[in-house]
Amino acid sequence: MILLRAAEIFRLIEKPLTRQPTS
Repeated sequence: MILLRAAEIFRLIEKPLTRQPTS
């Protein structure tokens, strides 16, 4: 399913995103 793949990529991108401060 594409949804599973999307969730996997989303998690990988979400981790570094939340790490970076909202400047």
